[in-house]
Formats: sequence, C-alpha cells, structure tokens
Amino acid sequence: MTTPFQVRLTPTERAELEAAAETAGITLSEYIRRRALGRRVVARRALTDIQTLNELRRLGGLVKHLALEEVGNPDDLRTALAALREAAERVAA
Repeated sequence: MTTPFQVRLTPTERAELEAAAETAGITLSEYIRRRALGRRVVARRALTDIQTLNELRRLGGLVKHLALEEVGNPDDLRTALAALREAAERVAA
C-alpha cells in the first residue's frame, strides 16, 4: 500500500526533476522516492553511453593492434583509428 505525499516545487524545480526522471527512464514519483531515501538512480542514457564508449575503446585497441602488426593498408587503419577516436570523444562529451 502506498500513501500520497505532497511537495511544493517551483516550475523550474519540477522541470529539472522531470528531466532527471526521464533520463533515468523512471517516473517522477519513483525518481523523487529514490532520491529522498538515498537510493541510487542510474541514468539509462548514461549507462548506454558508458557501454558505447567502452566498446569504442575496445575496437580502437583492436585496430591499433592490427596497425602495429602491419596488417592491411596503413592509411585505412589510420582512418579507422581516427574515426573511432572522434566517435569516442563525441560520446564522452
């Protein structure tokens, strides 16, 4: 059983909380409940970005390894490394 609890917020505060809840992929009520009780709130988007960034780093390491072994066209490998680096920077930003 749940009990309603009212809180007064400015429109700006409510908008900030709604945006944070949306980023986390949970309802506003669940977001406020977790924060008020000191529970973790993991933003779904942030977790995806971390996983994507780790995968880009892994792929960059593999491409670098191939480049060191002089497999394939060196220009193609440099281009691939540059593209991976740029993608990782965009995700990290």
